[in-house]
Amino acid sequence: MDAKTIVNQFRMLSVDVDNQPYIAREPGCLSGLATFLSQADNDVVTGSLETLQNLSSHPDNVQIMADENELASKLRAIVQKPRLEIHKGLAEICLQNLGLSLEEPATSADAAESAP
Repeated sequence: MDAKTIVNQFRMLSVDVDNQPYIAREPGCLSGLATFLSQADNDVVTGSLETLQNLSSHPDNVQIMADENELASKLRAIVQKPRLEIHKGLAEICLQNLGLSLEEPATSADAAESAP
């Protein structure tokens, strides 16, 4: 099965609110969707973002998705340098749904450099 087919199936399933907690807890699902965000095919990226937006809208999924570090990092990268404007908007909504900032949090090394 190719990436586009997989993403389309997850996207269709994620529209149903009752499916959303199960999809987010399926082993490898969130990391797989995060991986698809780096695909060259814009349809795969769009479908992944739409699926993630659906999943992030469910209150039971917020913590599990926010804890998926690779996911947050890839969403922020899309916000900073989107290939399509729709990608930026979808990534921003996902981050907002998860209560995450749109920019990478400062590290302790960054804080030390900016100290007087």
